[in-house]
Amino acid sequence: MKTTDPFAPSDASAVSAFRRRFGGGGASGAADSVSGGPSAQTSASPAAAQHVRLMLFGVIARLVGHCTAGGEQAALAAYPFLADYQAEIRAQVGRSETPWRAWRSRVQAWEADCHAHLPLRALRHAGLSELDLELLLAAGLIEEDPRFAQLFSDGDPQTAPRRPAFGQLIAWWRHGDDGSDGAEVVRRSLLALLRAGLLQALNPEAPRPDWLLTVPHALWDGLRGDPPSAPWLQWRPLESLCPLDRVIADADTLARAKALPALLGGPVDDAQTGFDEFGRVDERNQRNERNERSGRDGQPGSTAFGPAFDGGQGPAASGDLSGTVLLVRGPRHNGRKTLIGGVARAMGRSLLVADAAVLEDESRWRLFGLLAVLLQALPVVDVDLAPGETRALAPLPFGGGTLCVATGRHGAWTCAGAGGSSQAMLTLELPMPDAAQRLRHWREALPGHEEDALVEMAQAARLTSGHVRRVAQTAAALAGLARRPVLGLDDVREACRGLQSARLETLATRLPTRGGLHDLAVDTPTRDEIDALAARCRFRERLAARGAALAQGNAGVRALLAGNSGTGKTLAARLLASSLGKDLYRVDLSATVNKYLGETEKNLHQAFSAAEELDVVLLLDEGDALMAGRTDVGSSNDRYANLETNFLLQRIETFDGILLITTNALDRIDKAFSRRMDVVVHFRPPDEWRRYDILKLHLAAGDEAIGAGASRAHAELGAVDPRREPDALSALNVATAQGSRDAGTGWDALEAEDDIDDDWLQQMACRCTLTGGQLRNVVSHARLLALQRGGGMRTEHLFAALQREYRKTGATCPLRPVETAARVSDPRAGVQA
Repeated sequence: MKTTDPFAPSDASAVSAFRRRFGGGGASGAADSVSGGPSAQTSASPAAAQHVRLMLFGVIARLVGHCTAGGEQAALAAYPFLADYQAEIRAQVGRSETPWRAWRSRVQAWEADCHAHLPLRALRHAGLSELDLELLLAAGLIEEDPRFAQLFSDGDPQTAPRRPAFGQLIAWWRHGDDGSDGAEVVRRSLLALLRAGLLQALNPEAPRPDWLLTVPHALWDGLRGDPPSAPWLQWRPLESLCPLDRVIADADTLARAKALPALLGGPVDDAQTGFDEFGRVDERNQRNERNERSGRDGQPGSTAFGPAFDGGQGPAASGDLSGTVLLVRGPRHNGRKTLIGGVARAMGRSLLVADAAVLEDESRWRLFGLLAVLLQALPVVDVDLAPGETRALAPLPFGGGTLCVATGRHGAWTCAGAGGSSQAMLTLELPMPDAAQRLRHWREALPGHEEDALVEMAQAARLTSGHVRRVAQTAAALAGLARRPVLGLDDVREACRGLQSARLETLATRLPTRGGLHDLAVDTPTRDEIDALAARCRFRERLAARGAALAQGNAGVRALLAGNSGTGKTLAARLLASSLGKDLYRVDLSATVNKYLGETEKNLHQAFSAAEELDVVLLLDEGDALMAGRTDVGSSNDRYANLETNFLLQRIETFDGILLITTNALDRIDKAFSRRMDVVVHFRPPDEWRRYDILKLHLAAGDEAIGAGASRAHAELGAVDPRREPDALSALNVATAQGSRDAGTGWDALEAEDDIDDDWLQQMACRCTLTGGQLRNVVSHARLLALQRGGGMRTEHLFAALQREYRKTGATCPLRPVETAARVSDPRAGVQA
């Protein structure tokens, strides 16, 4: 018979149409599974989904007999689609006064032959009775067949599709087989399901009988054996987890990790799911079944969940640590979850990972624990804490299992056990991989690649395990785009930039790094210290490995660059980073310093941790702003300022990367910082020879006699910032307009040959005691004047720029005017620049 109902049968055979409708293979797939066992399954659905469908038939069998006052016939007349289900049930168990009981017996026989993990069976083993499971499935019926919304809406077409109400379920399940009234038992069961998070009330503000009950979507997915649909959760199947034998870590950590599965409960076997090795129901489930029967029939008996379900600690196996919290500490993206996954695989479990959002809502925490049981997964909380931060974990539902936490080196974790006592904790440290371990990662990420190139990459970039894998793939793609068969350091450096996360870029700014240390004009003692600093950065891992064990040193390098403004401290930091092949990030104090207590420390910790993971050079420019000396406490401000200094002292000492701190007020810095510095470089004002070298360096653009290194410095430092030099911008506009009218002038003047009197240049270097930064300003402004005139730079341009620099400081230029200096005057005003 034809009908407009999209879920109704479309031909004369209602049963055949229904089989196509329900669960892929339909009711026949579920029913045939009851008669033939798991081996008879022809559907592609996993065993968990098939089990849910089979259990739903028992729920429907009860609904057909109790959902209306007129009994079975009235129900079939009011809701014709139920006839399809009844036909399938009768085809398997025949006519019976209590078809749901007969169906349950057939399902139990099917379960005995099924050796796969069944989430519903796991819930039963954890303490749920058959009544609890039936009520749970009744609330989720609409997830499988939307037509049940008609039944929950009492058949009123004007009523929007509804979920089952609290009062409805009590009314439908209250009648015992012997005629007794079990309303109170059903009520307690529903309340227990709500407390545990298995059910949720959509309208908690309504009277309790009118509560509309639903099963959380992620939980229903878990019942069916599907990955949970929650943005804060990630499920990793057992077969996707890396075995412990393939995990790359130090020998100590691996040895401890391999001992964990036996301590934490060992491999999951059939006994843990409530069945023996032959799939038969064990005594604990038989007790649950006896309790369920007595409670459902209205006799005294318990259908409430066991102590484990209420969050207490169940009895642990003798000699194991199954109720332990496992902390795996280490940097982010360093294989923390991979190591835990190896432990889970050895225990025969999948992995369920939750981010920080799980700690923000109690209902999420309950759902997290429930899904771990349903999916037979090891639960993992992936959260990093700031220094001084403490997080308390509540016991998971179905307590007694292991909870894992993937976290950083800082912060404290606690977990309450039964009776409010603290739960036992084990800690595994997973440090940054050394060069040998990084080489193994490079080999696995790029199999068959040239070995010498991989060794070079492993030594050049000190990255976390996960970042090595990502960088390897990106660098290989960059080399492929350039049609180069072998990776280069430039490819790795470019790939590393793709890792720069918002954690670092919101608090620091990347500075350009070009040139090398040979471009730096400093005196001999400063040069020696900078060379020593560069060597320490290159060999920092070997140095830390060969240090005394009592020293407790790490691979970090901390350097203080002190000197007057303009003596080249920041330039030295940029050239050092360039020579090391690393990016340089300068901490932005405006984004780091916060007026709220503790926020500055958290921001600094975030920047330091990101720099460690990404292997970049971190620059604290004008570090005296954060590292001022501690004072006597005269007010609350002094106390909190001292706390900030103390935190920075501790964090610098444990920093595992390369940290450069510049200051032009060394006397303001707390003396304790100097002791923590591996290298202190003093930058002094340049003498006459250094000043001459600096001038030649900046004048070298386009001059082959000076060398290519200085040309790079000119290209970097010769730019004009129009926001700070509005007059220069105007002059550039005039030069551009003139260049468009007269070939060989304007921007073409950049190619014009300079004509600088070398004797005058030497005189300037001897008599003008300027810093390197001031000399750069002189050459930059002279280049601007040359552009304005439309030719190469002349001596008179330099003299005019020199006078301008002295005027900025309120001093008088010691040099006599150049004869042709008047020609540098502004052509529009006739006034010397």
